[in-house]
Amino acid sequence: MVKKRLFGLLVLLVTTAFTLAACAGLVITSGTPVSSPSVTVTPASTGAWSGTWKVTGSWGDVVLTQNGNTITGTYAHEGGTVTGTVSGNVLTGTWTQTGNNRSGQFEFTMAPNEIEFTVKWKYQAESSWSNTNDRGSRK
Repeated sequence: MVKKRLFGLLVLLVTTAFTLAACAGLVITSGTPVSSPSVTVTPASTGAWSGTWKVTGSWGDVVLTQNGNTITGTYAHEGGTVTGTVSGNVLTGTWTQTGNNRSGQFEFTMAPNEIEFTVKWKYQAESSWSNTNDRGSRK
């Protein structure tokens, strides 16, 4: 009876090992080991900026498009546009408002959950950030 149970457990263990290996895309053979398949890991933030964001303050809805590490976008307030570059989880760039002829710099820092970010911005002639209280969230 004990031998039957041990044999049953062994069969279950071997079956589970082959099933897990198959799910992982591995091939199990006897003799020469088969190298494991190469895996390419894409960082989570790739393309994470694309989409429509609700941003506090006067920004309103900000629509961003990401192409590699380059970002372009628009927002309704004073005919606003943004252009920038992503490095890690930080998007830095310039904003321009054609409606009032103003421009400046911004910095958006993406949260790990990739559904919200913090905002810093300043006018072109300023040396320090005018506002660091705005927030963005994915719509």
